[in-house]
Amino acid sequence: MDAQVDHRLGDSIPYSIDGGVTFTTLTGFVRPVTEELDYRTVWKVKFTKAQIPGRPSRSDLLTSSKLFGQYRPVADKVTHDGEYWDFEIQGAGATP
Repeated sequence: MDAQVDHRLGDSIPYSIDGGVTFTTLTGFVRPVTEELDYRTVWKVKFTKAQIPGRPSRSDLLTSSKLFGQYRPVADKVTHDGEYWDFEIQGAGATP
């Protein structure tokens, strides 16, 4: 992927780094991923590091037209590959 492809094909995702006080619409990808060991489906999000300069944290919030409600990154499921953050999300009301 590159920045032009991301912008054209990506999802518009409102994202907040201040606990939901303000949301900025970022372009990223929200997708379901089935984990092989227990066959459960989790949702993951991928953004460029240029859009989220610091490591995504549990205090961040996001919404998506593909999902209902607000979600937050799962702290121990944040990875990065080169210029992208890739992380699992869970409902904002869920406990870690």
